[in-house]
Amino acid sequence: HLLDILFPQGEEDPAGRPATGYSEQQENRVGLVRALRASLWKEEDIVNEPHESIRLVIPPDVEKTLAKRRILADTVRRAIWSAERSGRKMKQINGALVASLRPASVTYWVEYAPRSDGSFEIRNGWSHRMFVAGAAENLVPDASGGDGA
Repeated sequence: HLLDILFPQGEEDPAGRPATGYSEQQENRVGLVRALRASLWKEEDIVNEPHESIRLVIPPDVEKTLAKRRILADTVRRAIWSAERSGRKMKQINGALVASLRPASVTYWVEYAPRSDGSFEIRNGWSHRMFVAGAAENLVPDASGGDGA
């Protein structure tokens, strides 16, 4: 915020902080709306959606790629949650899994790998606006039984 830069408090230079990422900006907006609903409008705490419990590990280079392609971490979570729940994912030769999600006119693809701590490492993500007839039906569950292990 401009006031933080004009009137800094403490030792840290607020202008020297790293810029907030694309996904973090969106998550901050959602957090603000939830806080305002609770404090100003006294609305009940909004129930988190099931995909929000998925923990992601996104390396910095992949985070930059996702931001450049305008793919939110929330969209990545939704794609993984859907794939893990339904078993509709493809296993690549390198062991990574690929899942897709088409919430509207854009199809999002995520390359990821489950980790031993229950989180998911994101390796890549991309999107396109083409509609591939039967693409969702052609995804084959991975041979490990659909749990990604």
